[in-house]
Amino acid sequence: MAKGARVQSIQQLSEFRAFLVKFAEGVRHGTSLGESEVQSTARWLKDEHPQRLLTERRKAERALQNATDDLRRKRLQPTATGDPPSTVTEQKALAKAKAKMQWLEEKLSATQRWNRQFDKEAIQFQSGLQPAQSLPEAVIPRALARLEGHLIALENYLEAQSSQASPSAPGAPETGGVSRVVSDDTDKAQDDISPANEDDTEPQAEEAV
Repeated sequence: MAKGARVQSIQQLSEFRAFLVKFAEGVRHGTSLGESEVQSTARWLKDEHPQRLLTERRKAERALQNATDDLRRKRLQPTATGDPPSTVTEQKALAKAKAKMQWLEEKLSATQRWNRQFDKEAIQFQSGLQPAQSLPEAVIPRALARLEGHLIALENYLEAQSSQASPSAPGAPETGGVSRVVSDDTDKAQDDISPANEDDTEPQAEEAV
């Protein structure tokens, strides 16, 4: 049994096709943006941020060494009274340098920990992104190809119907604003658009005379 589709407007199918094209572009842009963000974050976690922290740590190591040397020299300085010199300023500088070193070590350790966690999350993200990536690359193109084939078939059907039907014949189908049943079965479509049998047209000709 032939399957048919009742088509109200070919224009709506054309508009739907344009929507699919636009939707595919949006999905492609979204997935590309997501991949770019993941790559950018991975680059920051693995290269840019650790390198910056290592540079800061080298500076902090020099600052810590300088603070330690300053405190040692200050303690060796003689005073007029013979009392030990005040080292409050040097001790504060040394404590600040030590705190900076500890902070940087914690940041480096946290960066390494987040690197490992991010790798796991990135794999899961990429796995979940693959179905969306297949939409504009495979699924939607196949749907567009099928839709394009249907549109061509419908246009050919209407063109054949318009050329075969007599405009003055009673019951001639109109081409605008009416529902049309389009069958996928080629033989059925040919029967629908073929002219009436000669036996059916002769009585009409006699009545006209």
